Amino acid sequence: MESNAKKTIVGFGWKFFEKICYQVINLAIQIVLARILMPDDYGIIALLAIFMAIGDTFIKNGFTTAIIQKKDADELDLSTVFWGNIVLSLILYLILYISAPAIAAFYKQPQLIDITRVLSLNLIIGGICAIHFALIAKRIEFKKSYIVNLINVLTMGLVGIILAIKGLGAWALVFSVLCGACTSGIILFIIVKWHPQFIFSFHRLRTLFKYSSKVLASNMLNTVFNNIHTLVIGRFFNNSSLAFYQRGQALPQSIMNSVDGSFSEVMYPTYSLIQDDMERLRHAIRKALQLSMFLCLPFMFCLCSMSENITLILLSEKWADSIPFMQLSCIICAFWPLSTVSHAVNAIGRSGLTLKINLISKFSILFFIIICIPFGVFAIMVGSLISSIVMLFISFYYYKRAIGYGIKNVAEDIRLSFFDALLAASIVYGITFLDLNIYIETCLQFFTGVTSYWLLSILTSNEAYSAIISIIKQKFQNK
Repeated sequence: MESNAKKTIVGFGWKFFEKICYQVINLAIQIVLARILMPDDYGIIALLAIFMAIGDTFIKNGFTTAIIQKKDADELDLSTVFWGNIVLSLILYLILYISAPAIAAFYKQPQLIDITRVLSLNLIIGGICAIHFALIAKRIEFKKSYIVNLINVLTMGLVGIILAIKGLGAWALVFSVLCGACTSGIILFIIVKWHPQFIFSFHRLRTLFKYSSKVLASNMLNTVFNNIHTLVIGRFFNNSSLAFYQRGQALPQSIMNSVDGSFSEVMYPTYSLIQDDMERLRHAIRKALQLSMFLCLPFMFCLCSMSENITLILLSEKWADSIPFMQLSCIICAFWPLSTVSHAVNAIGRSGLTLKINLISKFSILFFIIICIPFGVFAIMVGSLISSIVMLFISFYYYKRAIGYGIKNVAEDIRLSFFDALLAASIVYGITFLDLNIYIETCLQFFTGVTSYWLLSILTSNEAYSAIISIIKQKFQNK
């Protein structure tokens, strides 16, 4: 039987590979679609992001997080959650179907009525598949999720591009999402070795929800406030402004979903396995944070330096207004890996603390959004950055008390990666003053960024770099 450590490493490898493949393919598809469609087409769909995200969060976190956390989940638990999720998804769809005219009136976009009612069908598909994804995470069998998500993005891309070429505009994006979800759902039922039974227990459902409710509330707050900018921008500004805002965030968030997302999805079940050993838990947090920040910081800082060239080359001049949003998004996304500590707090059963921190965080975000609205869309994003910095110190005050890992520990663990990445990004930005051809300049920036960060990691004896080299050497020796 594989040890927990080995399963974690293998699980991360597959999850990372899945995320990279998914994001690379998805990015390529989005680039093609962005060149065919207009910013307004993206803006219309973006208006619904918060409503789709809320529904998705209910389905994925309503009961399934408890299945992952519960060590002795049995067949009755699994089947109960499966049927419960289907009922929940149908209720959510009905709510959105009825609310479609109100949503359209709020945004003053009549075409949103039909789009909302069709796109919301994705929630029902998600409700059917949620327990299967939870089982993949619980068993740390991320090779299967790699297959499912790869099929999903390929189907979405193929359908989306064909329909966009045929001139369907925003509807091309709607039907691509539904086709991708249906296809991947069928594959999921085939490769995950579990099928629901016709059994159900209200008692088990209440027991599971007692834990999941706190995680759900916390994630719901995250979902609402992660998308509240979209709600505000869509209401007070035009569709193009919203499209530029979202397009600017797309690439940084894609990279972070590949790297940090892989760690987060693998580490939560791993933390759950060692929740009774606080010393091992702190050690796992420290290593996860070091490795993820070592990978994420240079990506984000160097991308910030290269954002103008990247946007003009990949998306064309019509998306130039998204450049400032990409630059600021890189800075915000660079510190996403710090959320791994909240996963550890949830794993030891302190989900109530996570909810408390999130409540404070969301009021902070709301405050900055309100005061920044009169100053424009970019000011709203700057306000989010300031709020994130404030919450960083508040969160780790509570984490220190809960698990003995605070802001000083974070600073100690990531300082070398931070300064190495910052210096590498400064060198990359300096190349822009050479006034070279944009393609030559971008290639030189990429090569210089990779090389300089690698050399700086060696010169500063970065512990995370040494750990990665050690893992690679051990892998080859085992072969």
